[in-house]
Amino acid sequence: MNYEFPDEENKAEQAPIDLEFSVHQRKNEVGKEMQDGHFIDDIDEDSQFFAVMDGFGPLGAKAVEAVKDELNELTPDLSKPSDQKNAEIQMERILSAANLAVIQGGAGKDQESGSTLVMVRLWKDKEKAMLTASWIGDSRIYLLRDGKIRCVSLDDGLLTHISIKKGGKELARKKQEILNNANSEKDIEDDTDLLIGHHRGNILDTALGANAINPTQRCETLELQEGDKILLCSDGVSDNLTDKEIEEKLNQSDTTDQIGQNLLDQSAKNQADQSRFKRKSYIDDMKLIVIRVAP
Repeated sequence: MNYEFPDEENKAEQAPIDLEFSVHQRKNEVGKEMQDGHFIDDIDEDSQFFAVMDGFGPLGAKAVEAVKDELNELTPDLSKPSDQKNAEIQMERILSAANLAVIQGGAGKDQESGSTLVMVRLWKDKEKAMLTASWIGDSRIYLLRDGKIRCVSLDDGLLTHISIKKGGKELARKKQEILNNANSEKDIEDDTDLLIGHHRGNILDTALGANAINPTQRCETLELQEGDKILLCSDGVSDNLTDKEIEEKLNQSDTTDQIGQNLLDQSAKNQADQSRFKRKSYIDDMKLIVIRVAP
């Protein structure tokens, strides 16, 4: 079953396996078409698929529609993962196919247009609940476990590129977390890499619509635990919230609908606060999906 909610609505639904999820959005760019999108599909009774996209450039909305159409074609034919590697290979193929769809759909011809994509597949390996995540661009995937947040995805920016070269994914995540929680430039003035990441944070190395992308190193598989909360969001949400603020909101309620509304409200409040560190006061559309693994 494919869930497609009207753009103006925020709704909570029950997924076939033991999950609760909620979709929320806010349009903030006056006079422009909403360029954030989402896609949800029940692949089978043991597998669900969730995705958030954020279009950019003059043809950003067209790019998002191309991605959604491609996901609608691909997800019904996904096979049950035989293991972690197989689950990640399937996600890598989706990334490549979505990229081609954006190019063939015309949005990729405009070098200033394209889309980000974050997606998760929740599936069962025997009796274990698993999550396979994949990403491109600067939309994000967060996991909250035992009250502590972890950003699973890595932004496709210069900071990530530099950090991976120096110390791999874990260093990149550590640097990204520090920058995400910075409240002023003084917090990062002793780290040249973080300063570069801050001043060039709005420049993506790659996104859907590029001539060629490398889908590898863009996946991670985790075993889920009861009570885990997962957040997929566009940068209109994450650019206006520190990771600590996201953690706080995810901990405030066990109801995904309330969590989603709290995140949107705080992000909108921060967006209007011009006294904040400019990295965290950014006018943009907002889209998010909150998922909770039932206890």
